[in-house]
Amino acid sequence: MHLPDEDKVENVCGILIVEKESEKEALKSSNAMKECPRLIAVGTNGNTYYCVFIVPKDKTWWLEIPEAKPEILGAKSVKMYITEELVYPEEYELRLPEKKSEVSPCGSHCSTCPMVKENDCPGCPATTHYKL
Repeated sequence: MHLPDEDKVENVCGILIVEKESEKEALKSSNAMKECPRLIAVGTNGNTYYCVFIVPKDKTWWLEIPEAKPEILGAKSVKMYITEELVYPEEYELRLPEKKSEVSPCGSHCSTCPMVKENDCPGCPATTHYKL
């Protein structure tokens, strides 16, 4: 059993499967997600797109929201699979843009997002709204 170092952030992996109305919508959504700082991979198969994320364990709620509220993604259905005991990679560095912006890479606006208050969300790390 791997025991985490106390100074390392423990991460989880989320595999998101989103069914959209059409192939075009699935492709558009996957392209919107491709610059997400927490994204490992994204792709489509017909009208479904798949995303693999790594997030800190205390942000697991971020992975759970789309399944509970598929309308947020404009989806017919959403399924999220979470791996809580991540074996590899042991550490993950966010993929951040050279310059932060007001709007997140996926198009979300942290300044008006209800998750900031509802879940004490620090915002997207790729934005100027991000709070450590």
